[in-house]
Amino acid sequence: MYDNIKLSVKVDFSETVRNEFCARFGLSTKNEKLNIWHNANEKNLKQHKGIYLHLKGNVLTLRFSLHKVFNYYLCGKPTNYNDFDFEQAGMCAVWISKMFAPYFDIMQATVKCYEVGINVFTSENPDLYLQELKQINIGARVTSIFAMRPDVKLTRKHTL
Repeated sequence: MYDNIKLSVKVDFSETVRNEFCARFGLSTKNEKLNIWHNANEKNLKQHKGIYLHLKGNVLTLRFSLHKVFNYYLCGKPTNYNDFDFEQAGMCAVWISKMFAPYFDIMQATVKCYEVGINVFTSENPDLYLQELKQINIGARVTSIFAMRPDVKLTRKHTL
């Protein structure tokens, strides 16, 4: 599923609207001289409804996982341990759009990055599958499909 989504959008907030936005979404001053605002406790994943917000001048950056935001609305916790399909992802995208509609049009945001993850049950060690899928041969050229991230290894599971 799509995860670690990072969107960036230019906003034209008056000081009054910026203060209202910051109050509504729990942003606090990070650096007043540079006009930077953000959600408190990002490291503790206590973002607003699973969304981390960073406002620097007139650029607002949003970082989130559709799956975690969806679960926040369902059970109040931003988790991604259950099943999640594209219909639910679409519902979540609508929720996010409506949440920010009074302040900006989410469709005007630029996607800066995202990750795609899948949950697949395997009968063997998943690392073996991933090694086989890591690259493909196109003619005489070997092309990498994705990078193996060592920091993610602990989250891989071998199921019987």
